Amino acid sequence: MPTAREALLDAARRALADRPWRTVRMVDVAALAGVSRQTLYNEFGTKGGPATALLRQAADGYLTGVDRALTAPAPDLPAAVAFWTVRAAREDPLVKGLLTGLWEEGLPRPNHDVPGPARLLGLARDRMAAASLPVAGPVLTGESGRAAEPASAAERCEMVLRLALSCVIVPCRNRSCPADHPAAGPEEQGLTSSLVEALGSGAQMSTHARGTTMRTLVLGRTPARVTAVLATLRADGFDAQGVSTDEEALTLLRTGEFGVLIIGGGVGPASRAAIRAFATEHRVRRVIDGALREPFDTYVRNEFEPLIREAASQG
Repeated sequence: MPTAREALLDAARRALADRPWRTVRMVDVAALAGVSRQTLYNEFGTKGGPATALLRQAADGYLTGVDRALTAPAPDLPAAVAFWTVRAAREDPLVKGLLTGLWEEGLPRPNHDVPGPARLLGLARDRMAAASLPVAGPVLTGESGRAAEPASAAERCEMVLRLALSCVIVPCRNRSCPADHPAAGPEEQGLTSSLVEALGSGAQMSTHARGTTMRTLVLGRTPARVTAVLATLRADGFDAQGVSTDEEALTLLRTGEFGVLIIGGGVGPASRAAIRAFATEHRVRRVIDGALREPFDTYVRNEFEPLIREAASQG
């Protein structure tokens, strides 16, 4: 028999499946769980309690799946984790939000008690590095064409995970993704596994095409444009998060975790000045003023990404 907490979490997830989280009332969750409203408050306190618990449950479930994937035969470990990551993100919008920072309308948003994309990716990466990939292997190639230092197991594992997340952020268009089909044929599985394993074994990659570990915050008034910027940055390996309000931006900047801030053209002069001043007081190294022009992906790669790399190189 489930505990009161388990019943309440199940009820909260069912309520979220039916309607936007902002419209879910605590009394409704208690009624769905078959417990009193006082029991709910005893377990979670405020409405933010069930939301945080749902998000942590989703994060824990994803990491449990990573551990399960790491029981696959040794040569298939990177591909197994990549396939699991794509499936988990596509099947559960909470997992997708936690891994990418792209939150669908109506979902609860995480607070500082819930791992964000960088933290969750790091936890999965470290599990992979400890279980699967040797450190020795081919080296990365720098922009000068000279050999760079060999990529560590953690770096190669992160490349594999970012490849998987690119399939979530920018779905395959020309043909279905093998990760969508557990029974994919040997040829299709082998093609995808080979690509994943090439990254996992430290295959050569130009550093010009790689992102940086410096976190970037994107502030824009139009959510669709913020999403477009994030999609390109993340597909190119950058750790980025986006918001649409000054309050959200200030909350994230206060953590001191962001090195670059991009402020969209729709942000007014007063807000822009205040956010810029606040950012410089909280360890932001570069503030970029941006006004997107189509095609968005080209603009982001030509105007934003070089400045982010420059800021990271000065760190």
